[in-house]
Amino acid sequence: MESARALTTAEQLRQDAPMATPDQTCNPRTSPQGVFVYGTLQQGEERAGAWPRSPRSRQQATARGILFDLGPYPAMLPGNDLVGGEFCEITTLDMPATLQVLDHIEGYNQGDANLYERRVIACYLETGKTVSAYTYFLAQSDRTHALDKVAAGSDGIHRWRRGSLCRTTEQ
Repeated sequence: MESARALTTAEQLRQDAPMATPDQTCNPRTSPQGVFVYGTLQQGEERAGAWPRSPRSRQQATARGILFDLGPYPAMLPGNDLVGGEFCEITTLDMPATLQVLDHIEGYNQGDANLYERRVIACYLETGKTVSAYTYFLAQSDRTHALDKVAAGSDGIHRWRRGSLCRTTEQ
């Protein structure tokens, strides 16, 4: 008989994490405390300097979704995979200006032709804490049928990095 072992953080998240909810249905008592980024807005990436104000803090984090490689940048759709990225804590005063800039970068609020849509999600910090965060999902999910899904690493987390060779076409 096998002895019981403690679950790793990634295993706990795979079991417990809920999927994303549309921005407009978010509980107003749990206003997002920041933004979860999984692509070019992360430190060391092309748009890391595009933030209008520096985040109060940045932490490694995960969220639920399905991550695709669009070449120069990634796209996420709702799903149950663990997607790795950064949680960028934003002050309440800085949030409106931050969202305005990020919405422009992500092609959101452009009418019917949105490239991405902003949603509120549960974001899981490496400390084990769960926070509410904004993130951007690909608005046109029909575009993913021929795209490469980013493969999970050995820890079960799907991470996008420019030029990464860890890709799969399974969906």
